[in-house]
Amino acid sequence: MVSLKSYEENDPDFVEDLKRSDKHVDKVVAWLKAKGIHAVKRPLRIREKIEEMSKFSDKGDIEAVVNGSLQRIEAKQRFIKFTSKEDFPYDTIIVDVAHAWEKANPKPMAYILTNRSCTVCLVVSTKTSDRWIKKKRWDSKKRRMRVFYECPIELTKFHRM
Repeated sequence: MVSLKSYEENDPDFVEDLKRSDKHVDKVVAWLKAKGIHAVKRPLRIREKIEEMSKFSDKGDIEAVVNGSLQRIEAKQRFIKFTSKEDFPYDTIIVDVAHAWEKANPKPMAYILTNRSCTVCLVVSTKTSDRWIKKKRWDSKKRRMRVFYECPIELTKFHRM
């Protein structure tokens, strides 16, 4: 278990990263709307104290109406250079931290994973979750080992944004 003190020491940029991520979600929502999908960004909530962290776990980045039903969609910016599925430099892409996927309620219908410049994305349908790989790896941002789910690239769908 990671202590609250460790979170403060190892992730001092959390709030700024969250605000930057919120702007990224705006870009993904605009892309979905341009595709004719009714999408709305969920409100950003920022905790004032580290002790309130558990109360502020979110219910997703985006709500979208897909095939007549309201769905949760997650938007993640990957700081990886790629312009197509073919030039993606790895065999898998990190979908999410394992505990976030496992605790998610409702589960997202998809993850939209953009490149660094938010010009292209890989969409991961969560219908493929039974083929994801659970892997422990070093998180350089959080400065600790974490468990992630990764999706094989061949299971993703590529889109230009």
